[in-house]
Amino acid sequence: MDPIIAELRQLLIENSDEKVRHSGQRFSKEPLNAYDVKTAVIRRIGKACFAKIEDQSKSHIFDICEQLWQSGILEENAVACFWSHAVHEDYEPQDFTVPAYLSHLKKWAESDNRWMRRAAAVSLIIPAKEGKFLEDVLEIADILL
Repeated sequence: MDPIIAELRQLLIENSDEKVRHSGQRFSKEPLNAYDVKTAVIRRIGKACFAKIEDQSKSHIFDICEQLWQSGILEENAVACFWSHAVHEDYEPQDFTVPAYLSHLKKWAESDNRWMRRAAAVSLIIPAKEGKFLEDVLEIADILL
């Protein structure tokens, strides 16, 4: 495990807030897998930790982000989003394998988990605004209906 992940996790744990747990649970029928940290605090911690790795290669940062995604913990997922966006100016076409994963979105649309269904619904909003993947968007919409 990359040392920055261990540091990030420790900081998130140290900033856990019982009030956030109660507040977050009001919005979810399913139990949340979270440290219960306020969004502003997640951003602050994420920014401080990113400063320690920002000189690393994009592929290394993507590898760290993937490990954070795999944890399934809400705050770690949020940090993965922040960090992957932090290197967005370095994105190249080969960084994206979107067509290969469209079938996954269609499976997500059939999930019992409402968050997976929601992810299927919102994942293609930006490309759809640009007229991309419209057939897939409509197919996912049909599945959700």
